[in-house]
Amino acid sequence: MPHLRSLSSRISVLALAVLPLILFAVTGCGKTDSSSPEAAASTDQPQEVPEEKRVPEQLKTIPALVATGKSEEALTTLASWIGEHPQDPRGYTLRAGVYTQNGKRDAAVADLNKAVELAPKDADILHSRGLFFLMHGPQKSARTDFEQSLKLDPKQHEAANHLGLIKLSVGEFASSVKDFDVAVANNPNNHSYYNNRGLAHWRAGNTDLARADFDAALKVKPQDANALSNRGQLSLQQKKFEEAVSDFTSAIAIDPYNMAHYRFRHAAYLKLGRLVDAENNGRHIVWLRKLFQLQDEIRKQPDNNRLLVQLGQHFAEEHDDVMALKVFNELLKKSPNELPALIGRAQVQMRKQEFQQVVNDCNAVLQVDPTSFDALSLRGDAWFQLRKYDEAIADFEASQRFDRQVSDAYYLRSQQRATAGDQAGADADLAKSKLMAPKLQTADAVE
Repeated sequence: MPHLRSLSSRISVLALAVLPLILFAVTGCGKTDSSSPEAAASTDQPQEVPEEKRVPEQLKTIPALVATGKSEEALTTLASWIGEHPQDPRGYTLRAGVYTQNGKRDAAVADLNKAVELAPKDADILHSRGLFFLMHGPQKSARTDFEQSLKLDPKQHEAANHLGLIKLSVGEFASSVKDFDVAVANNPNNHSYYNNRGLAHWRAGNTDLARADFDAALKVKPQDANALSNRGQLSLQQKKFEEAVSDFTSAIAIDPYNMAHYRFRHAAYLKLGRLVDAENNGRHIVWLRKLFQLQDEIRKQPDNNRLLVQLGQHFAEEHDDVMALKVFNELLKKSPNELPALIGRAQVQMRKQEFQQVVNDCNAVLQVDPTSFDALSLRGDAWFQLRKYDEAIADFEASQRFDRQVSDAYYLRSQQRATAGDQAGADADLAKSKLMAPKLQTADAVE
């Protein structure tokens, strides 16, 4: 059987991600592929929307207002429009979406109930209310709404998909397959529908059909991490360990912060006897645990700069330079003199060979703390890469560094001085270089 996260939890997260979008889309742009948070990337062809379901011209700004944090303005606009059109369900469904975004659940369900009362035979509105109940409960009400939506419109693939997920979560596998059949038949370009049906087949013990559906999902969307992981788990169960490793590795490339992918790959590595790979994989699992711990702490203390610095350093430790820089940049926007963040950003920039940026950040640190070893040392390394050996050596001396790079800096400056006709200076630098690295052969001092 597939080893899955709690399906009911998965459904709740799914509904949370898509419900406001559905409430907006139902009254505006035809049926939205709401099966996953990737709904906006659906390959469905645009459908002709009946006039009575189109978003009124005065309300077309509502989604943009909500997206930019202007919910109160959106609610004011909607209240005015509903006052003028109290029998039109479109205003209520849109307002329910805004209320849902703002966590006003009672107000949202009241508006959805009103919309259903005004349009009891509108399959899309029933589906929207079903999604709300799927997220907030009761699940029984969600199921009823999805079933009623399908009675009104047997081709309502979104309702069929969500009904199938509910049945899958309570063990009604054969029945859920039938619902996913409806979803696939009416929207064959939705990768999630194939993936969900594959899970239902697997739970029902039909592994060949399950694999075929996972393959179909990946044909529609090769970057579907869920389908890759599910197919990998199936391969793991069937002792196809190399195939499992391949799928989990692909899933990780797409969804690198999902610990489940690493855990399953770890099991496959062990089955193959690839102990070094398993150890490295396990090390990353430990790194992810620490990441999630830090994120939890930051959620509780969002203004704690120390935790934010640790988060940036944690990403840098894994060489995730994009995320590390994102964290450091955001922190430095609000706290420009946060010295550990400046050092952290400089370290990442050093790895990215952005040497002038390293110098700039270290300069900012040294204005506040002129004796900072990290800033002097990093700036020295950056000057070295920029071939400014006077500046590099000055920083190395100030930080009291004595290593191969310092020796190389003296050697290279000796060459510069010799070329410039300063033989005494060149000899002095060469002597210092040899003193630091007695075994260093000047002919290959710099590799």
